[in-house]
Amino acid sequence: MVVALALAAALGYGLSDFLGGLAAKRLHVALVTLLVQAVGGALALVIAVAAGWTSSPDVALWGSVAGAGSALGTLALYRGLAVGRMAVVAPVSAVTAASIPAVVGIVGGERLTALGWIGIVLALPATVLVSRVPDDHEGPTGLREALVAGVGFAVLYLGLHRAGDQAGTWPLVWEMLVSAVLLLPFAWFAWRGPSRGSFTRSPVLMAVGGGILVLGASQLFVVASSDGLAVASIVTSMYPAFTVLLAYAVLRERISGVQGVGLALSAAAVALIAV
Repeated sequence: MVVALALAAALGYGLSDFLGGLAAKRLHVALVTLLVQAVGGALALVIAVAAGWTSSPDVALWGSVAGAGSALGTLALYRGLAVGRMAVVAPVSAVTAASIPAVVGIVGGERLTALGWIGIVLALPATVLVSRVPDDHEGPTGLREALVAGVGFAVLYLGLHRAGDQAGTWPLVWEMLVSAVLLLPFAWFAWRGPSRGSFTRSPVLMAVGGGILVLGASQLFVVASSDGLAVASIVTSMYPAFTVLLAYAVLRERISGVQGVGLALSAAAVALIAV
């Protein structure tokens, strides 16, 4: 069940990234990110109130920690992609985000089968290979920003895990709204700048869809991690595979040989972890 839920979370995150990427072609990425977080947080709040769930100081604290991690990771990732090499930034951030919670879970006493260990060993390089894209960028690699982004997203995973699934969507209310508040100044400067893009219906709808998907994916991760943080974080962090497959199916983007190997390893890793 943990693997199925985490895989569904990875699908949701992959779909959200795909929609966010399309929206960012027409609207500044800071504005897209703010919309995604604000929409997801508002919807999470409506669901929490309608369902009669209640928050607590611990849920608010850990949800807010997750929101700070999300904002830090997002800003560092975009900075790294802007100044560094995408072929370095994307895989390093993804593997760092997966590894830290996995180590925390294993140190905390989680046990894996021999095949599960083999699956995790395959999952990390699979994420690297799927995320790699050829580029001819010269200059800084963006490694520092990639590591910071990975730590930020690891904090996001750990914060959501610690908040738990007993309060329904309240952890996500705090996470997304805190993240949106922290991202607001950057979105404001983007809005006032010449490169803000076109604030039209199409990118806004894509961002709204991204927010709904992120909410669903995050809730699935919270539930999955309650039964196994290590497995949930590793499998969820394989979401770039779904983004790559969507780009191929919808936009007809070419899948490189390296990415193809990564996709095959991803499928093998999930199968082994699920055994």
